[in-house]
Amino acid sequence: MADIRNPDGDAYLDVGRVRRLVAESGFAAVLAVSQENVTYLSGFYHPDLRASPERPHLVLWPASGDPVFVVPRARGMHWAGQGDQSFIGPEETRPLIQDVRPYDGEHPGMVRVAVEVLRELGIRDAVLGVELRSLPLKISRDLSRLLPTVRQEDAGPVLDAMRAIKSPAEVALMTEMNRATAECLEFVLSSVRPGETELQIAGRLTSALWERGAHAFAHTTLATGRRSTSWHPVPSGQPVEQGMLIRTDWGIRIDGYVSDVARNAVVGRASATQRDRFARISEAHDTVVDAIRPGVLASDLSAMARREYKRLGLDYNWGIVGHSIGLLGHEAPLLLPDVHEPVLEGMMLEIELGYFGDDEVYHIEDLVHVTEDGAVNITQRLPGRSLIESLY
Repeated sequence: MADIRNPDGDAYLDVGRVRRLVAESGFAAVLAVSQENVTYLSGFYHPDLRASPERPHLVLWPASGDPVFVVPRARGMHWAGQGDQSFIGPEETRPLIQDVRPYDGEHPGMVRVAVEVLRELGIRDAVLGVELRSLPLKISRDLSRLLPTVRQEDAGPVLDAMRAIKSPAEVALMTEMNRATAECLEFVLSSVRPGETELQIAGRLTSALWERGAHAFAHTTLATGRRSTSWHPVPSGQPVEQGMLIRTDWGIRIDGYVSDVARNAVVGRASATQRDRFARISEAHDTVVDAIRPGVLASDLSAMARREYKRLGLDYNWGIVGHSIGLLGHEAPLLLPDVHEPVLEGMMLEIELGYFGDDEVYHIEDLVHVTEDGAVNITQRLPGRSLIESLY
């Protein structure tokens, strides 16, 4: 498995990076069970990886040798061309790992097959890297019972490091889907009319994004007025009125990857106060993006945002300044005061800043790609930005 590729021939997975990080980790093998790490390491994605936790898929990646993919029997036999092919029917993606091991039933069967694989690999008196934040306790306990001399330790940081730097194929996909999200938000929000409900606006946005290739929706924040000040509000039947500020923060899924874009709009003409507040938040946002370089600390960017708000005469009543993104909406590093991890060349970051007013919330979020020379804003199409106005 020296050359794992997606069906179009572009590598999502950097096999060399994965092999190096596992070899350097001190683990005899790494066991991945979360949707994002199974998708990344196996090259296979299906929504049921998230929707059917009772039938988990598992990747075992040894420090030396080739990885093994443990899957429910129906799927494994289907890929092998065996059994009742009418049970599943054709699937659009298949794994890029060649060694697929099917199991019967639910998690106990999976554990038995995983133990067989670990024994084949000679992993006995050794340390197994697992995902402590994702591995169910019942699976961990069964592994310990069947392999009592194998010690389990957290491989979360190693797995995060594998996915931190995006391959050219990942950058291309994430650029396309985030731009589609931004363009659909901007188009739909610019055509809102008084009396239209939040749900009607969301329905038009959803339809536009299905047409642009969305496979699913990761998050759907859309609200107006007082409702917008709650945490991640979903659309309601509340009608919009002239002068209202609309808050949106929207994400779609394609091949398991997530987009994340936030935009504001005003129904009709924006007031001078709305324009001024938006312009100041926009200036702070752009200042943070301009400061991004490989090696800058997440905590430094967080501190810079707070300084900019103070300079611009705004209280910093916001939370996170940004985060990495990929197969999860929030990946490491998170741009928070106590996160002292460096930004790395090749990362894809979401920079998001906003402001909570009494009856409205401002929110600007754009995807940036960290290059050798700095950050490139992927979803801001024109130099500068202005508050979207729905001039019906």
